[in-house]
Amino acid sequence: MKKNLPLITLLILFTTPLLHAQSFTDLQNGFPSLTGASSAWADYDGDEDLDFALIGFSSVTAEIGSIYRNDGSGVFTLIKNLEFPVSSGAVSWGDFDHDGDPDLLVNGQGGNFSPAAVTTLYRNDGNDVFTVVASGLPGVIGISRWIDYDRDGWLDVIMGGIGISFLEDSIRLFHNDTTGVFTEVQINLPGYYSSDIAVADFDLDGDMDFFFTGGTLSPSTFPVTQLYRNDGNAQFAEVPFPFMDLSTGTAAWADYDHDGDPDLLYDGLDSTILVAKTLLYRNDSLGLFALIDANLPGSGEPGSVDWADMDNDGDLDILIGGPTTLLRNDGNNVYTDITPVDFQQGVPCSFADVDSDGDQDVLIIAASGGDSGSSIHRNEMITAVPDIQEASPSFVFPNPVSDQLTISFNKKISGNISFHIMNSLGQDVFNQEIKNAEAEQVVNVSSLSPALYFYTISKDDVIIQAGKLMVN
Repeated sequence: MKKNLPLITLLILFTTPLLHAQSFTDLQNGFPSLTGASSAWADYDGDEDLDFALIGFSSVTAEIGSIYRNDGSGVFTLIKNLEFPVSSGAVSWGDFDHDGDPDLLVNGQGGNFSPAAVTTLYRNDGNDVFTVVASGLPGVIGISRWIDYDRDGWLDVIMGGIGISFLEDSIRLFHNDTTGVFTEVQINLPGYYSSDIAVADFDLDGDMDFFFTGGTLSPSTFPVTQLYRNDGNAQFAEVPFPFMDLSTGTAAWADYDHDGDPDLLYDGLDSTILVAKTLLYRNDSLGLFALIDANLPGSGEPGSVDWADMDNDGDLDILIGGPTTLLRNDGNNVYTDITPVDFQQGVPCSFADVDSDGDQDVLIIAASGGDSGSSIHRNEMITAVPDIQEASPSFVFPNPVSDQLTISFNKKISGNISFHIMNSLGQDVFNQEIKNAEAEQVVNVSSLSPALYFYTISKDDVIIQAGKLMVN
């Protein structure tokens, strides 16, 4: 029989070593180990959990291309091997045909039975069926991404990299004519080999811009990093800001400072001094950015970056691939390395809430030929919090909540009742005393930032109820 725990014991459970915030379980999925890999998440089958696609080169089976369906409880089922597997490319989900489900765009270097450079569009026809579309898109070793550049509501394609000729590199734009055919639009941008293309409306003018990181292959090799502004009519202009030039990494946009515009995180190798870097630029509007002195560790060659609120404390944490590094955002541009010891080395690494429990899990694509396979590490921050009650003496609603929370007691409780709310670090961020609780009590929690919290209801320092509370 479970017993009510004193407040100090519950706080220890919440705060032990912040441990719930750092605890991950390796699900040992047995995904293939790969080099030249790319992965992407989407709910392709509409069952409200995240599935993923994966490409890369395996030392066992050569190039692969796979789609995995999320069947819950950390179980993923391989539902399709792509007709044209590739490596050294990209996978991107997007609903190109407006039928309500995400389709899959894949590009990269083909195997022995494919052209050197391959781009394939797979239409999602439902029931785990994906059909190759005669899209007209050229093969490219590099990156292809979805971008609605002309704001017509249909996804177009931007790509950069090497075409059929290994002496040809380019940035190219293709218009979606709504029938599944893509026609090239001349944009007259320099030819580069892409490490990544990250699409976002950085200037908040209503159209999509893109950030490019990569390099040149001819006449000499050097890194290139450039932001292109969408000026309409298929015209893209270089934003004259001196980003540090890096290659071999990835880039990701997110609003890390909560000011309403997307900021930029990217990594790679500065080949002029052979130093790996991970850089964070704050978007200060009007094409101006500030390099944040966050002292982030460099990635590998290649590397990857991703960011999400891993611990639900309202700020964005950072995941770096190659070597794998998990950084907790502690505020004031301070990031603490909390990488679990069992995180294997790999690239790319990505965040995704695979079990729909409200926290971010981690997918690590391990290097081909390594000691361990690729796997998902489940974040136990939320699920590890114990439920210490047998029967709830009250109902706490709504949950999630925005401003006012109601505590509805099943019966009158004489004496003083304490209602406490704690953040994911176990710190007390809200408390209210209730005398002779009965019927309903309304609590104003509008001062709390959006995040996951934990609450306790106690009487005479004895916990009588505990639970999780999401504030929107």
